[in-house]
Amino acid sequence: IVVQTHANPDQSVSIFGLFAFPARWYPWALLVFIQLLVPAVSLLGHLGGILAGLLYMYGWLRLPSATTASVLEARFPHFVVGGA
Repeated sequence: IVVQTHANPDQSVSIFGLFAFPARWYPWALLVFIQLLVPAVSLLGHLGGILAGLLYMYGWLRLPSATTASVLEARFPHFVVGGA
């Protein structure tokens, strides 16, 4: 959601058709809305997801290259679905 909304920051996005927010604020509004609607849901987990998306958008978090991913998959095959 963070990546999508930062790609189109001037767009307006609604939460279930009830409330409209500028796309830039949508992840935060959705976080608050879900927390109010379902208080037992993991606030820290969703907050961590938003922060990871922001880190990725601003270039502070990079996904591993295909070569690095292949090395990691070979070294830790039990973490890969269908691995050894």
